[in-house]
Amino acid sequence: MSGPIRSIIVGVAALAADDPCSGPAYADPALASAAALARSTGATLHLVHAYELPFAESTLLPVDTRQRYTAALEARVSALAASYPGTDLECHVVEESPAAAVCDAATHLGADLIVVGATRRGRAWRGLVGSTADSVIRAATIPVLVLHQPLALPLQRVLLATDLSGASEASLARGVDTVHALAGAESDLRLVLVVASDPLVPPPCTTEAVTRFAEPGVRRLAQRIGIIAETTVRTGNAALEIAREADEWKADLLVLGTHGRSGFRQLWLGGTAISALRAAACNVLMVPPHATPLPDAEWVHADAGVLAGVA
Repeated sequence: MSGPIRSIIVGVAALAADDPCSGPAYADPALASAAALARSTGATLHLVHAYELPFAESTLLPVDTRQRYTAALEARVSALAASYPGTDLECHVVEESPAAAVCDAATHLGADLIVVGATRRGRAWRGLVGSTADSVIRAATIPVLVLHQPLALPLQRVLLATDLSGASEASLARGVDTVHALAGAESDLRLVLVVASDPLVPPPCTTEAVTRFAEPGVRRLAQRIGIIAETTVRTGNAALEIAREADEWKADLLVLGTHGRSGFRQLWLGGTAISALRAAACNVLMVPPHATPLPDAEWVHADAGVLAGVA
């Protein structure tokens, strides 16, 4: 993306106190943070609630029965949205799987950012990535903010991870653009490169030599993407060292690119990116290097379940 953030998607699952996975105030843990982001950036927040009818042959149900069920959900979503006054908020109730609904909404509404909670298992957010968040990250063509904890604004420290590949550079440039749109240009930035090493095999040179060799490349990358940032080089397991750097530096946000040297994005996501996401205690911005249109999918508009203009 470039320029301001105008549209944010947040997927919301918990709607009321009877949901055992509800967070504080019975809301999805990501919603409060997404609403704060929307207010701070002046963006429209699109609240997406996906559902699948709890019947084996739901397509055989009478139309009026389906309509009543959907209307009841719409009323609950509208009541939840009303608890965030001052937010430019639109609600969408969609019969679809949660991950597909969020990604389809992002495509059809031209969103700039997706916000998801890492997991909905009570308060144990850290170290867990739920199936919905994982699926959204894999399918999204725009940056995805994955929340391990409530988002604290303004962002003070942002850690950018790189492997010095071309795809990494493209992702970081887009990630920095997103960070600036979220928090202005006031955040302190640090760029980290992890040189992979096997703990069971003696390294060919010392850590100091690796750092001396690699740091100029990291500094040149910072110059190419136009940022002023500290640079650091670590050795070891890439995912664990990235998470350790974020923890030791007390980063508010970690930026990771969803790419791979081989070009097989799914394989890399299953390895370094998802492992770093799981290991990190801070919130993580997952950034694809470029937008790739998703196949067209049926989307529900105002006459079939969209509640617009709730403020």
